[in-house]
Amino acid sequence: MKKKAGLVLVIVVFVANILSACSGSYVEKIDTSKTQLYVSNFDGGIGTEWLDNIKASFEAEYADIEFEPGTGKKGAEIVIDAGKENATASLSTSRYEVFFTEQVFYNDLISQGNLLDISDIVRETLPNETKTIEDKLTDSQIEAFTALNGNFYVLPHYEVYSGVSYDIDLFYQKGFFLDKNGGYTKLDEQKSTGPDGVYGTNDDGLPATYEEFFDLCERMTNFNVTPFIWKGEGYPNKLLLGVWSAYAGKEEFYLNVNYGGSGVGTSTEIITGFNDNQPIVENVMINERNAYLLTQQAGKYYGYDFLNKIFSNEKYYNSKGLNNAFSHLDVQTEYIYSSLENNPIAMLIEGNYWYNEAADALKRSINTYGERAENRNFGWMPLPTAVSGNLQESESNKTTLCDSLTSFAFINANIADKPNQVNLAKLFLKYCYRDNSLQGFTTATGMAKGVDYSLTQEQYEGMVPYFKNMYDLRNNSEIVYPYSNHPIFINNQSKYSFDNASTIWNSQLSSGKYNNALTAYKDGISAKDYFLGGWATESNWTNSYSKYFSD
Repeated sequence: MKKKAGLVLVIVVFVANILSACSGSYVEKIDTSKTQLYVSNFDGGIGTEWLDNIKASFEAEYADIEFEPGTGKKGAEIVIDAGKENATASLSTSRYEVFFTEQVFYNDLISQGNLLDISDIVRETLPNETKTIEDKLTDSQIEAFTALNGNFYVLPHYEVYSGVSYDIDLFYQKGFFLDKNGGYTKLDEQKSTGPDGVYGTNDDGLPATYEEFFDLCERMTNFNVTPFIWKGEGYPNKLLLGVWSAYAGKEEFYLNVNYGGSGVGTSTEIITGFNDNQPIVENVMINERNAYLLTQQAGKYYGYDFLNKIFSNEKYYNSKGLNNAFSHLDVQTEYIYSSLENNPIAMLIEGNYWYNEAADALKRSINTYGERAENRNFGWMPLPTAVSGNLQESESNKTTLCDSLTSFAFINANIADKPNQVNLAKLFLKYCYRDNSLQGFTTATGMAKGVDYSLTQEQYEGMVPYFKNMYDLRNNSEIVYPYSNHPIFINNQSKYSFDNASTIWNSQLSSGKYNNALTAYKDGISAKDYFLGGWATESNWTNSYSKYFSD
């Protein structure tokens, strides 16, 4: 009987441990000889390797520092939580002190008193450098971050671009690059200038106009290549943003968050109506009073039309991604394996972080196909900047990318009354914005931090082709950081995000309200009608925002 009782006890303990593991609880191992700093990292498209590396170097560099004088403790232990939850939902009660996350509407959090003032570390010269963190920010970033009271509370985390990746190896194999004479080529020296109108940049040979792009799609189908794959009905909004920002350019796209400022304004192309299905385009000076017209920006319509042209031709996309049982990781896997299995897909609609998310799929493909799957040459595709016509070499037009996921780093204000923790948190956050930490972030993730820095040649050469392509792209592009110091934006930041679930994609039609154009297209709605359904009215704009006008 005693043996049986003992067996029952073992089973109970075993089951209890299983239940504990399933619930996510665990016994945390803490080094009580050190001071702990709790760091929350959104472990989405960039993972946590970059932060693990910084943790190791920070702990080693400050191993002999007493962060809690008089306690006998030496050094710091960085305790990292890597999750995919909304980290800003319960800051006041969170145990985490430093945050790296996305979908941060910082003006709201500052007004609520949830973020710690970090102005001192932003404005002091970094160790072994000649710059401050503030020196690594653009003027518009500084204006936006300090708009409420002149102080800094957030720092840019990673830059997320929305649009299209392409299989560069496939483009070379099939001769999908445009040549100088309007044909196609596999040879670098024969490539056209691409969308930016300049030879020698990483968009050479890519379509500069929508006409060229869809001619290329047709060529792909003639070679039994499927042009696109994507996940579900929301992900195509990433393509819409890519087309919109590429067409508008940096200055005109930025109007969507600064509304022309309080002065004369900035000119942009808007669509005032249609002649049958042909858009009527006019240049209009935008200011805060007529900024409702930005819902009529030409680039936004061309994005809707671009997507509709793809969806209306079943040869242009792989429909597996529209299966609800197919996850975004499944789509990435399908894309990676397609060329290896002689059923090639040329382009993937995604965020630029997809390559990190697909790490396991890439490893599996190498295990299955060996050398054929190693060092795959994927890249980010700069999208066309014009509808039609022949762009001349002199018409330089840099790729414009929108940083779309409002990703920031900050310190939780709930430690404000704990000076030792404040000092440690600030020291660690500042450490993360040293050049060597920023460089380590990019070499580990292939993505850019939203501040100014560069890689060494050795660091660049050590990256995989996709990471190199992303680095080159960033250096050859105009980046829109979609936040400003205008009162309309400050007080309504959450309404003006640019991710694929944003309300900016909403359309109110007689048949109902939509938030995805693709959903509407499946219901037989045209790109034109979807676009018209998203127009704002002068009266609604004035009633909502006149209190923020400058006079």
